[in-house]
Amino acid sequence: MPEKSGITLNRAAQDVVLERQRQVSAEGYSLYRDDGYVKGELSEAGATYASLAGNPGALSTQWPWGRRHSNRALTADATLSKPQR
Repeated sequence: MPEKSGITLNRAAQDVVLERQRQVSAEGYSLYRDDGYVKGELSEAGATYASLAGNPGALSTQWPWGRRHSNRALTADATLSKPQR
């Protein structure tokens, strides 16, 4: 975490922040890019993560960007839906 804000994050929240930082630095994602999703894609992706939490390697037909973008997102730990520790 680059800055200290006085807010203490639990491990699950830290994992979410670290994943977003990875997306920005390694994959070139940005808030500008996020603003281009106007048909509920990000909400649908979040719901998909939640539905697959605890089932690593599972796939879903609900992933808004199809199989070509599902490798990391759906075969990892579902970083955005990890239970709090």
